[in-house]
Amino acid sequence: MLNVKDIEYVAAIDKAGSILKAANNIGLSQPALTKRLQNLEKQLQLKLFDRLAKGVQPTQAGQIFLAEGRK
Repeated sequence: MLNVKDIEYVAAIDKAGSILKAANNIGLSQPALTKRLQNLEKQLQLKLFDRLAKGVQPTQAGQIFLAEGRK
C-alpha cells in the first residue's frame, strides 16, 4: 500500500538527483532507500527512475507520480 513516506522518498530522490544524496539528506542508508524504491516500483509495476552513471532521472511514469504526489 502506498504511503506518504513513499511519496516523500521519491521526491527526495528527484530533488537530490541521486539515491545516495537523497539517503544522506533524509537520514537513511543508501541500501535502505534503494530497497524502498525497488519495493515501490514493484508494487506499482512502474519504473520511476532511470539509473544513470551520474545519478537518476525520473521516467515519464516517475514524473507523473511526482506531480500527483505533490497534489
